[in-house]
Amino acid sequence: MRKRIRTPDDGDGSAGPGGRAGVDDRQFVVALHRGLEVLRCFEKGSPVLGNQELAQRTRLPKATVSRLTYTLSSLGYLDYLEEISKYRIGIPVLNLGFACLAGVGVQETARPMMRRLAEFAGRGAVVAMAGRDDVKMIFIAVERAGGLVSLQLDVGSRVSLSRSGIGRGYLAGLPETERLVVMQRIRDHVGEANWPRIEDGILRSIDEVRTQGFCLNVGEWQEGVTSVGAPFRPPYGDGRLLALNCGGASFQLPRDVMKNEVGPKLVEMIRELESSKGQPQ
Repeated sequence: MRKRIRTPDDGDGSAGPGGRAGVDDRQFVVALHRGLEVLRCFEKGSPVLGNQELAQRTRLPKATVSRLTYTLSSLGYLDYLEEISKYRIGIPVLNLGFACLAGVGVQETARPMMRRLAEFAGRGAVVAMAGRDDVKMIFIAVERAGGLVSLQLDVGSRVSLSRSGIGRGYLAGLPETERLVVMQRIRDHVGEANWPRIEDGILRSIDEVRTQGFCLNVGEWQEGVTSVGAPFRPPYGDGRLLALNCGGASFQLPRDVMKNEVGPKLVEMIRELESSKGQPQ
């Protein structure tokens, strides 16, 4: 029987993406947090945004957003497009991304194994490695099998932490105390009306990872998509928790195949990665 997770009440809901205290913590720099939240708004599907859109997404006053975007553009982290009065991410942000990937240090070792898993799963399969970005999972490595039909996901793509197979796999790998904080963050994000359904799906996935090593997701992230996900902590690099998954269109990757064949192969791949010494296979 699953035990329902009771999440701690952190008062004003101001805990940051990493689960640290917010405005009540004297070490927490609110202005820096707000600037990073502005940068976080820019995604693959939203590469250009104006101050009004940023204010809506961050829930900050437009005047505050205007000061933040002015500062970020002065430093080069945002480029101002005068002809449309909007911003896009500046080139210097790439340096932060590359530094992050270098710190993870497992992608080159993992890619051949991920490619083999994608080919095993069949046409249209996508195998991804991801880390957490607030209430999203951001892909840091992607391999795919051949086929005309494939999920349009690549490095830098972000998917739901609470509804996707890779996100739930990640949650299953967190220490319980840390998971409680992240669950509260998700609860604040999805709202009380949606929380019971979301929580049930997460708890079920945690149980599946505990009993079989992976969780199965059928249409809960996106209708018509089936995936399996599992947590993974590299034995080298910075050792941060990541997650891996394999997924694709349900008509190409039906539930039984994913559960009985692809899921166990994903677990095998993770065990191989965990025992590797950081050299590409």
